[in-house]
Amino acid sequence: MPGLVRKSGAEEATVPQFDRSSKWLIEHHGASLLRLAGFGPARSCKALHAEVVQPGQLPDGLLEAHLEGAEGPRLFLVEIATYPETRTIRQLARDALLTYLDRELLPEVVALVLHPRGRLRVARGMETASPSGETRLELTW
Repeated sequence: MPGLVRKSGAEEATVPQFDRSSKWLIEHHGASLLRLAGFGPARSCKALHAEVVQPGQLPDGLLEAHLEGAEGPRLFLVEIATYPETRTIRQLARDALLTYLDRELLPEVVALVLHPRGRLRVARGMETASPSGETRLELTW
């Protein structure tokens, strides 16, 4: 079955490969997550559909928040990782670009890593260029 892995040994149970509880957390506690990420109190916050283009590669959540002292709503793309992983950078970049392509607005990107592991840290951005170097893309979060 897609998304499932088998345990080795006597246990032949299947377990989900990815935990989707982050969607529930974002839908029900989005304003608290933004405050935890340092964006301050929000006057209002609602979870939007994060399913923008590719159903198999979606952000954990997309929030629209009206922050205190700010004009108009802002979009926040939220990715929750249990541990820091090297793939998190690709996920954040892909999710930000998918949201931009869908809404023509680049969201604020919030990555919450729940538990450190060793010395691995999620980078605060990424940069890439076309083979000739004429086209460049830089994202920071």
